[in-house]
Amino acid sequence: MKNKLKLLLVLVSCVVGLSACGWTPPCPSTAITAPWDKMNLPVQNDAAVCVSAADKFQAAHKGSREEVSKAYLDALEKGGWKMTKKDLGDSYHYDFEKGGDKISLEVYDWKNTGVLIKKQ
Repeated sequence: MKNKLKLLLVLVSCVVGLSACGWTPPCPSTAITAPWDKMNLPVQNDAAVCVSAADKFQAAHKGSREEVSKAYLDALEKGGWKMTKKDLGDSYHYDFEKGGDKISLEVYDWKNTGVLIKKQ
């Protein structure tokens, strides 16, 4: 009985220890800058901003490609961006317009999920 209890405690400890292992982003995190900081992009939880330049934004996310895509689509549409093109191939690719501005969004596999937004 004692051996079974010890085995159970060891198993529980292993499960707790493994669950404590978190996701590590594949890039060092940087601050989000203009114009991306005004877009309410979903980078608050389980995400790392890798690149934030005037014409390019790149982030890594812990979530799946589907859930990350939905979060970005929701954020962009709430910000007034209109989707003009959608391609769900090996990576998910979307084009958006707002006023005279155009951006492309790519969501792809990269240490879970990567996101790339470029001004066109």
